[in-house]
Amino acid sequence: MTTNTPTARSKPKLDMRVTSSSVIGTVIECYEFYVYGTMAALVLGRLFFPTGDPIVESLAAFAAFAVGFIARPIGAAFFGHFGDRIGRKRMLVYSLNGMGGATFVIGLLPTYATIGFAAPALLVLCRLIQGFSIGGEWGGAMLMSVEHAPAERKNLAGALVQVGSPSGLVLATVVVALVSAMPDASFEAWGWRIPFLISAVLVFVGLFIRLKTHESPEFAKVREQGEQVKVPLLETIKTAPLRVLIGIGLTLAPFVFFYFLTTFLLTFGVNVLQFDSQLLLWSVALAAGLEIITMPIAGAIADRYGRDRVFIVGAAALLVIAFPVIFLLVTNPGSPLVLILVMIGAMTIIHPFTYALLSTMFSDLFPTNIRYTGVSLAFQFGGVVGGFTPLILTSFLTTDSFAVLIAGYMAVLSLLTVAAGVATALIGARQRRERATDAAEVHVHVS
Repeated sequence: MTTNTPTARSKPKLDMRVTSSSVIGTVIECYEFYVYGTMAALVLGRLFFPTGDPIVESLAAFAAFAVGFIARPIGAAFFGHFGDRIGRKRMLVYSLNGMGGATFVIGLLPTYATIGFAAPALLVLCRLIQGFSIGGEWGGAMLMSVEHAPAERKNLAGALVQVGSPSGLVLATVVVALVSAMPDASFEAWGWRIPFLISAVLVFVGLFIRLKTHESPEFAKVREQGEQVKVPLLETIKTAPLRVLIGIGLTLAPFVFFYFLTTFLLTFGVNVLQFDSQLLLWSVALAAGLEIITMPIAGAIADRYGRDRVFIVGAAALLVIAFPVIFLLVTNPGSPLVLILVMIGAMTIIHPFTYALLSTMFSDLFPTNIRYTGVSLAFQFGGVVGGFTPLILTSFLTTDSFAVLIAGYMAVLSLLTVAAGVATALIGARQRRERATDAAEVHVHVS
């Protein structure tokens, strides 16, 4: 399968039922994680980890946020195994139920003031269940969309799945902004629970759509030909460990910038940069809302000009802006104009040229019979780094050189993503040469 060759031919249409099923699952996944991330920055530290020090409380809440990412690779191995053995569709139903159930329960948890240390323990348990379930969600949703798509539209199909991320973020941010505008006493008493409880409605809608889709045709072909492997995880480790590492590298810059802008900045902006929390929330919603438009544009550009080239340029751009973004914010504390400029420039314009293309960058790294496992492991191990970003960056705030440390961290990971993009391009070029050679040999033999 190749997704990187431009074509001037008329492009066939996507199967929008399958694409919608994948998108709605990603919306729900991202809504649930962003609700927790936003609430961790605003209120969960005080309610579940009370110490009297806002920075320490935020560190504890972000640590619980990061714990969910530790469970992601375990979920990736579990769902990837069965997704490569019995099919993508069935595992996506299970992952959606797991995500939704854990999120709903968080909305019902008693706080530290009610049950003491049991409250943060239960919160961490819910985060582990969330992370485990999400470990299998993205890989399966992405594969359903990309494997159903015609070759000429695979980048667009993958980008549409990624649209679920800013869509879920917009929904989560708007809901949180509305409930956080309540009087402080009401918000901390019960208002913070509303966004978590709303997830039950989203899961119901997602299951209704997902149950009406058909299995991936590429997986169906593997199953018909009896090419499934017995233990996809072991096969992936044995035959494609370097490709998993390259896949992890592809995620680093997109994840780090995304969690910097959407989660860490809520703490950094309020406690250090003197921004109003409502301004921060609505600026995130604005930038993410516009990214819903720029994600498909990035996919269409990649279909036309080449996915690898577009991705590498996007990753290089994130590398270039790492230091300017931080120093603009630090030297202009509380400036709405600078905040909007940073959010739209980094998140709306540049970020899509990496994040929107991850689906197809990953899919070509692995053969179909281990693809669910391979892409899930790469994406979710990369997600561990992304999940720890708010915690790591918050720890930098305890030093006088926090601005240099934050910018340097983001720049180094962006450089690794550029290198991974180049490696993926080289792998794709070699695969195309091998296919061309095989086709030429077949032609000579037939002649």
